[in-house]
Amino acid sequence: MFNLLKELEKNKISLPIEYLGPNDYATFWDIKTVLENTEFFQNYLTSKSLQNIDSINDYLDYLYLKKLAAFKEMVSMIRDEAGKQIVKDISCNAELKLKNVKKENIVRFINKGYREIFKEENHKHHLPQITLDLMVPFQNGITDEVFEYVAKNYNYLLLARYSDFQKRFEKDHSLFDLLFQKKNLEEMRELRFNCVFPIFITIWNGNNESLKNIIKPIIENIISDTENLVKQETYVESRDILVTDQIFRQVYDLIKQIKHPKAVSYTHLTLPTNSEV
Repeated sequence: MFNLLKELEKNKISLPIEYLGPNDYATFWDIKTVLENTEFFQNYLTSKSLQNIDSINDYLDYLYLKKLAAFKEMVSMIRDEAGKQIVKDISCNAELKLKNVKKENIVRFINKGYREIFKEENHKHHLPQITLDLMVPFQNGITDEVFEYVAKNYNYLLLARYSDFQKRFEKDHSLFDLLFQKKNLEEMRELRFNCVFPIFITIWNGNNESLKNIIKPIIENIISDTENLVKQETYVESRDILVTDQIFRQVYDLIKQIKHPKAVSYTHLTLPTNSEV
């Protein structure tokens, strides 16, 4: 079935689905693409009629229309008067097409088509990230099934947007628990310390006891795993010491910020020097 993404690929036109805003240089390249292929985009908008979002093709077209409509804020930054008018006309036309699509249509399709949206093949187009952007304002209408699927299979995406979905996690503690499978140091490294640790600190210093009870054993595992890592007797290369030192410092910073009793004993842990390797 027809959708703009397929037509762009067929015509060898590069226009990502994601709109990065007026402060990102990539947006100016997108405007350039539209101006270089004006007839293509005008024909698309003339032929396109979007009433409902019933398929992934409709959804992709909706996202592209949203992007083209957003170009309206770029018009004043275009120097060429003819170019200004072209982008203005295209963005206004896209905006008109979007008026037929109701919020309920978007929510309904995300709830129905989430598995297709989050397919691996769609990650190269940033479709999951774009969908999460849509889910933020509509999250009360998004089903538990959708959130649970993302938490189990793409936990890093939700963790990266923790502040946007914080209220949801505070109400649904089991959803937050689903974000962590192994609950150990290795998993936290995979999820990135600089993403996970600030979340732990926020929860620890907050008032939600249920979330605290979820992260407490995880933190204890992190501490234990770090101690075992530091105390191991053999390091194959000097680089191993540097990696371990970095882990140690980040974990120490975490337990210091949450005022964990182990923070004091951590100051006495030492790594072997390069000469000992």
